Amino acid sequence: MDQTSRNWWQWGTWTVLLFALIARVVLVLNGGQGFWPDEGCYSAEQASAEQIARGEIRTAAVLQLENPDHLLFKIAAILPAMVERWLGFDQRCAALVFSLFSLGVVWLTGKITKRAGGDPVEVFLATGFSATATSLFYYARHLVPYDLSLFLFLVALYVGLGEGLWRMGIAGLLSGLGFLAYNTYWQLGGPLLIVLVLARRPGWRQFLLRAVAGATGLLLPLAAILLLARAWQIDIVARYLAFSQTANMGDLDIAWRFAPEYFWASERGIALIGTTSWAAGGVLVARRLAPARLVWW
Repeated sequence: MDQTSRNWWQWGTWTVLLFALIARVVLVLNGGQGFWPDEGCYSAEQASAEQIARGEIRTAAVLQLENPDHLLFKIAAILPAMVERWLGFDQRCAALVFSLFSLGVVWLTGKITKRAGGDPVEVFLATGFSATATSLFYYARHLVPYDLSLFLFLVALYVGLGEGLWRMGIAGLLSGLGFLAYNTYWQLGGPLLIVLVLARRPGWRQFLLRAVAGATGLLLPLAAILLLARAWQIDIVARYLAFSQTANMGDLDIAWRFAPEYFWASERGIALIGTTSWAAGGVLVARRLAPARLVWW
């Protein structure tokens, strides 16, 4: 591919990102905040902003640890909640801030594709499919922790795909922060680090070093929270366990159907393209015709 063609595809990618930003701004400004139960996290931070404004900083901090679900999201929400309090803005202003993480997920999809070895056409297509995915769009108007968490996990994947053992430590750290932003995404951090450990087909020594670096980074933010809670005599582990038991809605006997049915209901065309692409990729891998990145991707 010549440089002119590369430039055109790169400009196409930036155009997609611009339209993705505009769509999110329009969506947010049309309102609708406060619809989902998880938006109660932001409502709690509006109360914390009041405490901070009265100088009750320690009280606000202790309250965070006593209710540790989605802790990092709550911490991130304090600043827009304080701005909203001081300047009299409504929740759409905070939603605009958090919608940038939704846009960041789209942008990072293309960046990860490029770092994994994709050419400008692949980057454009990956960015375009992400930008048109309903599931990555409609939460952008709401004050929920999903996009912040997913953004952190994707930053971890992007960083970890680079050269250098230190990157595995940073990737682990970001994975730990992704869990703290939205606890229900706990199952993403481990598999993500496993992919990063295996991505460069390391020898046994490098394998062990990368695994230790990733695990150490993953545990650091969790250990910091545990130590802080212990210093303030808060049994945060018990509180996390109690919170985990609240996820009991729905009929678990049909859980195996939920992901594919949701994927089809929300995405339709993209679901067809994705399923076809996965099948084609599997055939290429089986016949040993796939590029190296597709084997582990």
